[in-house]
Parts: sequence; C-alpha cells; structure tokens
Amino acid sequence: MARRLRPHPSSPSSPPALSPGLVAPYLQQVEEERGSGAAREESFYPFLGKLFVDVAARLGRPEVRVRLIPRKTESCLLDLQIRDGVHAIVGYVEAKLPGTDLDRAEESKQLQRYRQTFPNLLLTDFFEIRLFRHGVRVAIVRLKDHPGREEGLFALLGGFLAFRSAATALDGAALAVALAGRARVLAARIAERLTRELQGEEPSRLSGFYKAFRQYLLSQLTVGEFADLYAQTIAYGLLAARWAHKGSGFDNLDNVPLASHLLRDVFRFIAAGPMPPEIDWIVEDLMDLLRHASLAGDHNHVTDRLGETLGKKDPVLHFYETFLQAYDPALRKKRGVFYTPAPVVSYVVRSVDLLLRHRFGRPLGLADPWVRLLDPAAGTMTFVAEACRLAARTCEQERGPAARPALARDHLLPHFMGFELMMAPYAIGHLQMSLQLRSFGYQPGEGERVALYLTDALHHEKREQAVFPFVDALAHESHEADRIKEETPVNVVIGNPPWSGHSANPDAIYNKKLAGYRLSDGRSDEGYFRVDGAGLGERNSKWLRDDYVKFLRFAQWKIDENGEGIVGMVTNHGWLDGATFRGMRRSLLRTFDQIYILDLHGNRRRREKRPDAPGRPDANVFGIEQGVAIVLLVKKPGLPRRVRRADRWGNLAGKLQYLAAHHVEETAWTDVEPRPPGYYFVPGDAAREAEYRRGLPLVQIFQLHSSGLMTGRDARVTDVDPVRLRRRIAALRRALLFGEPEDRPEVEAWRLSDDRLRRAAREPAWESHFTTFLARPFDQRHLFAAEWALERPREAVLRHLGRGDNLALLVPRQHKEQPGALVAAGLAGHKAVSAHDVTSVFPLWCEPAGALGGERSTNLTPEVRRLLGELYGEEPPPEDVLAHVYAVLWTPAYKSRYAELLRQDFPRIRFPPERAAFDRLAALGRELIGLHLLRDPRLAASPARFVGDGELPLQTGRGGRVYLWKRSRVLLAGEALAFEGIEVLEWEARIGGYQVLDRWLAARAGLRLGSAEIETFRRIVAALLQTREVERRLDEAFGD
Repeated sequence: MARRLRPHPSSPSSPPALSPGLVAPYLQQVEEERGSGAAREESFYPFLGKLFVDVAARLGRPEVRVRLIPRKTESCLLDLQIRDGVHAIVGYVEAKLPGTDLDRAEESKQLQRYRQTFPNLLLTDFFEIRLFRHGVRVAIVRLKDHPGREEGLFALLGGFLAFRSAATALDGAALAVALAGRARVLAARIAERLTRELQGEEPSRLSGFYKAFRQYLLSQLTVGEFADLYAQTIAYGLLAARWAHKGSGFDNLDNVPLASHLLRDVFRFIAAGPMPPEIDWIVEDLMDLLRHASLAGDHNHVTDRLGETLGKKDPVLHFYETFLQAYDPALRKKRGVFYTPAPVVSYVVRSVDLLLRHRFGRPLGLADPWVRLLDPAAGTMTFVAEACRLAARTCEQERGPAARPALARDHLLPHFMGFELMMAPYAIGHLQMSLQLRSFGYQPGEGERVALYLTDALHHEKREQAVFPFVDALAHESHEADRIKEETPVNVVIGNPPWSGHSANPDAIYNKKLAGYRLSDGRSDEGYFRVDGAGLGERNSKWLRDDYVKFLRFAQWKIDENGEGIVGMVTNHGWLDGATFRGMRRSLLRTFDQIYILDLHGNRRRREKRPDAPGRPDANVFGIEQGVAIVLLVKKPGLPRRVRRADRWGNLAGKLQYLAAHHVEETAWTDVEPRPPGYYFVPGDAAREAEYRRGLPLVQIFQLHSSGLMTGRDARVTDVDPVRLRRRIAALRRALLFGEPEDRPEVEAWRLSDDRLRRAAREPAWESHFTTFLARPFDQRHLFAAEWALERPREAVLRHLGRGDNLALLVPRQHKEQPGALVAAGLAGHKAVSAHDVTSVFPLWCEPAGALGGERSTNLTPEVRRLLGELYGEEPPPEDVLAHVYAVLWTPAYKSRYAELLRQDFPRIRFPPERAAFDRLAALGRELIGLHLLRDPRLAASPARFVGDGELPLQTGRGGRVYLWKRSRVLLAGEALAFEGIEVLEWEARIGGYQVLDRWLAARAGLRLGSAEIETFRRIVAALLQTREVERRLDEAFGD
C-alpha cells in the first residue's frame, strides 16, 4: 500500500555544456532552433531546463531538477515542474513560443487560473521570464538585448527557488483554496485520461472505477462528474492522511485514517502505483502542499487553529465549504449543497434529544440503545457528529467518562448512520467521525466502520454483482446502503437535505413514493399529489420534485414504516404556505401526531422585512435566496395531535444566538389549525380567511389560462429596438442558409437543439413571426415569436391574444413580493408582473378552433356566468366582469386585508349582491384598464418633460441604482439628461416586484430615446399618477 515519492530526472534532454556566461549561449541556441523553420514549443524546453539547472547550481542549489509535465492538453498547458531535490516542488513554468505577447498571455483565463492555483509560477517566451507570486507579477527579466540580464536572471530565479509552500504558516481558508485549485487541475487530467481509455487506449484502474461508479452509484454519471468526485476524494483523503500523521514527514499513504474499504480501494489507485504520468505530477503537488502544512498534533488543537483562520466553529465542515466554493460554485448549487450553521444543527439535535426523553419515555435521549438514527443527506456528518457528542455527554453525566468508549462501540458506531452522494464530503464525514470516536476514547478495530455509506438515498434498485475485482468495496457499500434503505428500522431521521428546484435526482425512486406508498402492515398514504382523495390539478408541480421534498418524503416513509419516531430537518420554508404543497401538508398531518415548525424566514425573493426594524431586510441564516424553516415531526400513537409554529425574525447574529440558547421546549409556540382545502401551516385569522374564501378563485372565473410565454433566449429573440432584432434574425437566417464556417458562432449563440435548428432551416415565413409582447409593466418589446425560437411559447392559450384586439388579465399565482396585476392587449411574458413569480395569463376571449374560423367566445366559465345571471337578473358583459375583477385586484384595502392569503394561491374575487355595487367597481376597473394600456386620452397631459442633451444615450451600469431621483427629476446621464416633473411617489411606484419607471429605463440603457419612447415614458408617468387617484376611489367603493 505504501507509495513513496520518487526523484524524477530532468526530462528535457541535456544539450552540450554551456560556457561560464550562461545567457548568451542559451539565447544562441534558442535563435538557432527558432530559425530552423520546424521548431515547436517543446523544441526549446531542453535549453530552458538546462539554463535553470545551471543557474541553480551557481546559486548553490545543485539538487534542483526540472520535470517535463506530460501530455499537455487544453485543460492544462503547464510545461515544466521545478523540484528542489526529492521532496519539495518549488513551482511551475508556463512557456510560450518565442515572440508571444506575454502581456496578453498573462491575462488569459487559463493563466489566471494557474496564477490563482499555483503560488510560484514563471511565464516565459524563452526571451523574457516573468515571476508570479500568489497571482501577482513580482519580477520580470528580459534576456535578449538587455543590460544586466545575468544579474536579473539570477535574482529572479533565486527568488523563485527560495519559495516555500504558503501553507507552511497555517491558514485554513488559504489551504482550502490551494487544495481546491490543485484538485481542479487533477480533475481535468483525470477526465482527459479517462476519455482516452474509454476511446480505446489501454485501460487502467481508473476506467474500472468509473464503470463501477456508474453501475452502483450514479447510472448517469458523466466523465466530468466522475473526475470531479474522484479528484476531490484524493484531495481530501490526502488531507486526512496528513492530518493524522504525527511528524512533519509525509511520504506514504498508509496513514489514511478512514475505516472505509471503499476509500481504501480508491487510494489503492494512487498508492500502489505507477500512476499515469499525466496524473502523477499533480498528485505529488497535492502531497507536497500538505507536507508543508502544519497540521500535525492534537485534533482539538488543530481544529481550533483552523477554526480561527476560517472564522468558524466547525472547521472540518467549513474547511470543505471553502474548498467547494473555490473548486466549483456551480457544483455546489447544482446539488443544492449549503452547509448548516452550528447553532441550527444544535437546535435540531437538542430538540430531538428532548423529544425522545419526554414524548417517548427515553430518559437517555440519543444515548438510549433503542435509537436508530439516520441522516439521509449526511454531507460531512455534521448532524450525526453533533448527535454523537450530545449522546456522549449524556453518557458521561449518567454513567461516568469511562462509559464513553462502550457507548461508541455498542451504540454510536452501529446505530448512527448516514448516506452521502458526493465523494468528497463522504471522505470528510469518515474523517470527522473517526476523529470524533477517537475523542471518546474509542478506536474502531479491524472490520468495524463508521456507518456512512456512499449512496443516493433517493435511488434504489437491485444491481448485479460486481465485475470489477478491485472495486468489491463499492458493490458491498451499495448493497449495505440498500439494505438500510429498505429493511433497517429507523426511528430518528435528521439533517439538512439539499434544496434544488431543478432536481439533480430526476430518476429518484422516491419520485414514485411522492405519489403514494403502501406499508408492510397494509397501511397506505395517498402521497403529495392528492388531497383528501382528489388530485391537485396542478399544471406544473415541479416544486414537489425539489430534492428537499423527496428527502422529507423518504424520512416520512421510514418513520411511518417503523410505526413511531422523529424527523428533525432543515428545509426551504416555501412548502409551509405554497399552494402546490397542500397535498404534502395533508400527508404529513396524517402521518405525524405532533408537528413543530420554526420559521426562520429570510426569504429574499419575498423581500421579507424585519418586524422589529421596518424597512430592513430579514436575515437568512444561510445567506441564500430562499427562506429557511426547522421542522420537527413526531409520530407517537396516543399523543395529542397538534401543529405548532414559531417565527424568528431579525439579524443573523440574533437568530443564531437564539438557536444556540433555545430548543423545542423553550420556543414560544403558537398553535396553528390547518384547514382544507389548503392545509396551510401558517397563522391566520379564521374569520378573515372564511370571509376571503367566500370569493371565487380566478380559475373558476376564467376557463383557460397558462403561464406567459418564456423565450429562454431573451437576448436573441427580444429587443426594445426592432432594427437590432431584425438584424439578429437576418444573421441567423443567413447562417442557416449558407452554413459558412464563420457563421458557426452565430448559430451556436442561439443554443438551439438539433430539432429546433432543423425546423428553423425549413422556416418558410420568417417575416410573419415579428410581433410585440409585454415583457414588464408598461414595457412593450419587439419579439420574434417563431415556435422553434421560444422555449415555451404557450401556444394553447396565447394564440387567443395574437390578433391584438383581445384583452388578458395578468396575475401571478403566488406572490413573494407585493401582490400585483396587469392587463395586456396582446402577448405577455412569464415575468410581466413579477421578477420572482411566474405570471399567469387569463384571456378575455377565445378564438375559434380550426381553420374554418367562426365567432370567438368568452373565456368566462359557465359557472360564473350562471352565478352573475342569477345575482343580477342578466349576465353582465364579459368586459365588465374583467373590469370588476381588475378593480378588486387593484383595491389597496383588499390587498392589505388579505395580504397573507394572496401570497398562497390565485386571488379570490367576491361579487357584490347588488348590481349597482358591481357596476361602480367595474367602471373604476375600466378606467384602470384604459390607464394601464396607455389609451386614456388624459395621459397626453403628462407632467413629465424630457430635458437636457437629447442626443445622449441613457446611462448604463451595474450594481445599485443607475437612474436617480433628485428634486422631481430623474437623472438619466448625470445632470446632462433628465425627465423632470416626476414626484417621488411615481418614481418609487411598484407593480408586483418591479419599480416601474426604473425598470423601463434600465431596459433601454445605452440607447438614445426616440420620439415615441419619450412620449411612452411621459404617458407611463401620467398613468401612475392617475392610478393613485383611482385607488383612492376604489378604497371608498370597497368600503361601501
């Protein structure tokens, strides 16, 4: 198993010895090779290598060696590795052909990555050498025609050779970033090697591992994804080995302190050798980095020092968080991986412990041998490790410190389990648990292991026996994990599962369990897609396939199967009041006897504000967009059934301090009574809710509706300038017709599938697809609306709006920000009303089906027409019904009184019993519609005036507000251009999530406004001003 670092001879062959003057003969050789006409970059390596070795010898460093990095590829263009004798790697050389523009080269993305990853780097074109230290250029020497070149060369290379690893002075964050950079290079080399093996090159153990991982872990695993997980595992396994090593030496991998046969199989690849040379050099760089890191010593001492530099309480966990952020933030987001602050973990674990004691009669809590605990998305085992610590403290208090090793051996090791899908956190979890058990005085023996399994908790299928002899451990790991999923009783499920609306687990077996399951004793659950026997009727239920929902369903099933137990999880808080989740809430109410919800809020998408500091945003404990909730679910037959809720608002420090100091029995709970049909887990005024629910939801007023159209490529198919749009479409058409090589970038920029490209190439009527649509409030933009060009054209509903003489009501189903509504006289986009909520479109009229034509018909439902006919003696015209609905939706008192209910689902509209009251609101609604379509003749008398240099374009910029309101003026290009006559109320007016005037201007940033646009903006200002007056009258009518 031992793998020792070996000295490498200088790979570039040695040319004849140089004279005592080193530079002149070197330059002569470079010039001669350059003039040969057949020189490649590699042709110059021997001269440069010899120069470095000779300079090093003159500096008293005869042990310096130069190693050629094999198989240069696009992902790694480094050329030479400079070594200080056997062990230390000094740095790297990136060489370019003589005469290359090094200014341009050093700013390239590739070299920027190297500068961030490798702290001691040389860049050269063989005539000039530049030294970069921690990404910053610190020295430069020009060897050709430059006085003092010998002295400069000796000074530069002397500084280069004097470098020692930056990790020597321990800095946890810097070490994590350095480790991540090298792991990223390693992943690229692994991917290249594996690709060649799969294409027919002689296979190594690497391709065997890849095939085994696809068979037993992730059937859709790509080469790139495998390279990522394998590189991260190697990096963290080396860190674990280094961590455990007692001396400063670090020459073999026998010290990996991980009781996992799978991890030992993985490390056999790099320990048994020889490795492929294109991988060997970067692995040795990782080992060299860690060899010089001061990580030896007592676990608590080292973690304290790491914690200080990372500013975190749990350094093992947060070291990986820093590592993954530097390695690939997109990978973290894809898997929904956000690590949990220690106070959040502590609150969950201590609360579960107390519920075990006081609801289940288990006075030892988590230390009770009856407990079978599982974290199905264990990550680095943070929750499980905290549960172990609490159980050990209880054991010590009740039985004495000498009882802790027995507790670890007999209970914690076999009964505290975890599943993890990502390889690096899996390795870290084993490290963390090994260190934790050791701190309890217990060292796992031969054949014992931490019950953390590399598996997808959301996937289970019978697999064939392994055919790869050296990965038997992966097969055993997979089968053991499947046994726990399906057969092992579990009575406590804890954790913080990943949150990902676009699930990375699309084929999860628990997608099926979401739709219902039958238990071994014959009991069944109808699932999350039904409520009290009826289907949800949702057109888009993707949020029920968010990963955290699947993990919560998995936990529910395990506890339901066991017959009793506790779930303690951290989740997105959207399911507490989202209409799509009503089946989920109903299901949980059936399964669990007591439900505790601590809503930590912090929803940036809803722009949640702190009640204790009006106007200030509520803090998010993870620093993410979605709000957060802690969920405690208790199943214990005989307990009084209840749902209790608490809300925690404030700044981050206040929330974390509260969680650290409280638990379930010290939280100020409020009883909640979820009622059909929504079963919302939110506090409410029962009388007000009953009053609101007497109204009809929009889907019972209008027959057809859908989301607004989604282009999926706004930058290609929409524009505020019709000329620019036509130019782009013409360029695509030309590229498809002629297919010249220079046109390829234009086609690729559209990101169209092969099928869409085929349909585009056959398109017979390009001109007919130019139209307009409402993109934002009052923001009519030009659109190329060919069906193949739009991601989701919503043809079934939006075809009724194509003629331009129809009206449509635009309303999001749910609101993360203030409720909003608009009308459109044509097509509308899916973000027309709110940036964070999908806009639904309700046409007023429906066009006839088929090619024969005919009369168009109303989109009002037969039920609402019958109801209104009975109420008023005759059916009001459809236009009046739309106007009445629109008036209600714009009434400030209505939006204020039912604010929380309006967040949950489509608005409900009550129709007054008297026709006169209906007509009053309808008249105000017609007035609003005229204003919002900019058709009201009063808008010509707008107070807004365009002043300054009208030839200037609107200012552009990023971050913060570009356009400023100042004393009734909106500054468009500093003081040089402005609209004046705009009061602050109009400037700050919002519809849905948009500040109307600011967003309209931002869409035209960098452009000069034409006459039509100037007039449109003036009319928008007047419309907002008149809308305030109509809202005042609406409140009066609503009160009546």
